[in-house]
Amino acid sequence: MTNAKCVFLTLALILLALAPAFGDSITDLFGTGLGGPPYSQDPYYKLVDSPIGPGPTYSWYTFDGWAQPNSPWQWITPYNYQKLDMPLGYYDFQTTFTLPGNFANPMISGLAALDNCGTVYLNLHPILRVGCPYGYFTAVPFSDSNSADFVSGVNTLDFVVYNAESTGPTGLLVENIVGSYTTTPEPGSMLLFGSGVVGVAGLLRRRL
Repeated sequence: MTNAKCVFLTLALILLALAPAFGDSITDLFGTGLGGPPYSQDPYYKLVDSPIGPGPTYSWYTFDGWAQPNSPWQWITPYNYQKLDMPLGYYDFQTTFTLPGNFANPMISGLAALDNCGTVYLNLHPILRVGCPYGYFTAVPFSDSNSADFVSGVNTLDFVVYNAESTGPTGLLVENIVGSYTTTPEPGSMLLFGSGVVGVAGLLRRRL
């Protein structure tokens, strides 16, 4: 093998090994109650299933005994301030976020309190269980970094809250929710990168 070919192969391998993986934040993850003042509709969470059917959710003042939220987050409920007693059963509060097709190393984390208790699911994979009957006293951490639980495109986070009583409210608090991932270059970018490698190596070969 000529010296020029050795230099070409070495340079190509070095540059390809240095092809970067880019890190980014998940920008469409939101805590609860960010729609405005208390009693306003939450734009990021919807009730997809419950004893009263699907519908919007509303931010609410902290009910007696509920964990005190940290600003700017608030508790949300299926009703506005005119409703206090909610039917016994399961309430599925859902939010979504998106990931690109070339994502890797995904991660989400946050804090959640549920009245009375329940389970947090990422794309139907359980990532947190909060026991009854006092899941609303303190917001507890949840997280997931298992790549198999994430999908490219739309991901769903379901906070399935169980209301164990029929004489009081039910609600959800989500705080400090963040996420991140890395991406590898798309095929078009790799082709452009490879063309640059060939061009640089060709120029070096002509000089040699």
